[in-house]
Amino acid sequence: MRGMAQLKFLGYLAEVAGGRTREVTLKEPTRLREMLPQPFPEENIIILIDDKVGTLESVIQNGSSVVFMPILSGG
Repeated sequence: MRGMAQLKFLGYLAEVAGGRTREVTLKEPTRLREMLPQPFPEENIIILIDDKVGTLESVIQNGSSVVFMPILSGG
C-alpha cells in the first residue's frame, strides 16, 4: 500500500470542500462520490486521477492523486 490518497480542490471547489487539499487513508478502494461533502458539484468540473480523466464514480485507493478543477467559461 502506498501512503494516503491526496485530493486537491482548485478554484471555488476549495470552498465547497472546506480546503484546498485533503489527505485520506483508505481502508479499501473507494468511489470518489463517497468521499466528498454533499452537495458537491457534478457538472462543469474536471477530475484528474493520477493525471488521467476520471469521474465521481471512479474508484481511488491509497497512493492516488486526485485534482478537482472547475471548468471556466468566458465571453
